[in-house]
Amino acid sequence: MLLIAVIKEAVATEKAPAALGPYSQAIKANNLLLISGVLGLIPETGKSSRIV
Repeated sequence: MLLIAVIKEAVATEKAPAALGPYSQAIKANNLLLISGVLGLIPETGKSSRIV
């Protein structure tokens, strides 16, 4: 059995809205980047950009 060490690192940027809860914007695991979902927020107001 081959065991491979996985190095995980949280990725964050100030150019995106902060996570709403205890979440990371993304996780880098070795050469894989797992990106979280986003809400359509207007950066200046923090309000939803969804038109209902």
